[in-house]
Amino acid sequence: MYGFYNTFLEHQQPGRTSDGQGGFRINWATVSTIRARVRPASGSDVRRGGKDSARLTHVAYCEVDDQIRVSDRFYDSAIDRIYSILNIRQPGGIAHHLEIDCQEFKSGSD
Repeated sequence: MYGFYNTFLEHQQPGRTSDGQGGFRINWATVSTIRARVRPASGSDVRRGGKDSARLTHVAYCEVDDQIRVSDRFYDSAIDRIYSILNIRQPGGIAHHLEIDCQEFKSGSD
């Protein structure tokens, strides 16, 4: 599958820091860099997407990584885009690759 992946994404997880006024700010920390392929979502992806289908904009493919969670995001520094992770699938239940439904954001709008 190495020839299939055509980009590198920063896998980021959220953390909280106090804002000094009783609340908190979300900050994102890069936990790994992964080889991936990202494509725009098709009509069939949106129909399959269930409750998050209205927000589904892209599908990412990557090798299996047990640390990737729905609350995480990917950052593509080559095009300055953020992909919020909506859903994670492991087709066929085998440890071959993940298909990840994402919503795209421009950097700075998170």
